[in-house]
Amino acid sequence: MTAPRVYIEYPADASFQDFYCPACGAAILKANEARGDAACQHIDFLFIEELGEFRFIRPEFLAAARAQGISLVGIDRADADEFVDKLGDLKTGTTSVIFHVTTVGMSCCRSIAVTVVIGLDLYRPAAIVPESVT
Repeated sequence: MTAPRVYIEYPADASFQDFYCPACGAAILKANEARGDAACQHIDFLFIEELGEFRFIRPEFLAAARAQGISLVGIDRADADEFVDKLGDLKTGTTSVIFHVTTVGMSCCRSIAVTVVIGLDLYRPAAIVPESVT
């Protein structure tokens, strides 16, 4: 079973609301900035669709992606949805979920949307939490 997805889209006139882990309450996105580390033990990855790059990927998740032959570099914007589908297929547990958080802002007199894709495992026993994550 592929991980379910939750789509959150903030309209252009809305002020951004911080995004917190639904399992432990740790701040994952603050003021429209994806953290570059694991804010909590539940995060498997933070991926910026428009840039085609990761801000964070858990080593175990990286190993699973590589084992399935999924390339994690050089992701084109046009291929981002297909890429996220592949990541979603890796998250098969009943406690896995993928959030797509989209914000819209202004840049050089035009609106620009940015989507951060957050893969979470809402249940992760303490025994498999890396030591660097508190």
